[in-house]
This record gives sequence, C-alpha cells and structure tokens, in this order.
Amino acid sequence: IKEQANNTRRNINVEINGETHNLTEWARITGINIQTLRSRYHSGDRGKRLIRKVGLESYDTRQKRNDKIEN
Repeated sequence: IKEQANNTRRNINVEINGETHNLTEWARITGINIQTLRSRYHSGDRGKRLIRKVGLESYDTRQKRNDKIEN
C-alpha cells in the first residue's frame, strides 16, 4: 500500500545527492516536519537546502537571500 501511495501525481519527488524520495519520505528520513518541507519546497528551496535542520540559517544569510529575490 505504501508503494501505491508513493505513485500518485500529487506527490513531489525530490532528488538530493542522487537519492530520490517524495517529501513525505524525506520527512521520515530526516525527522523534519512534513509541513516544514512543503513550505520550503514551495518557497523555492531544493537539494540540501530543503532538508537543512531548522534554525541553522542566520538572520544575515536570510536577509541577503531575500534582498536578491526582491531585486
């Protein structure tokens, strides 16, 4: 049944370091909340950035990224 659930068009498959899983599987593997991963994905985060641990990005780094997006 898990495999059937993984093969729907609603799933978002993401490849990180040559390994492909859907967001639900990445949440289980990394221990990061699924809503956090969805939010990051829809905000444009991909790859290692998607599965970074919560709170590791400094305020300055976040500001620089946001400034680039706005310009």
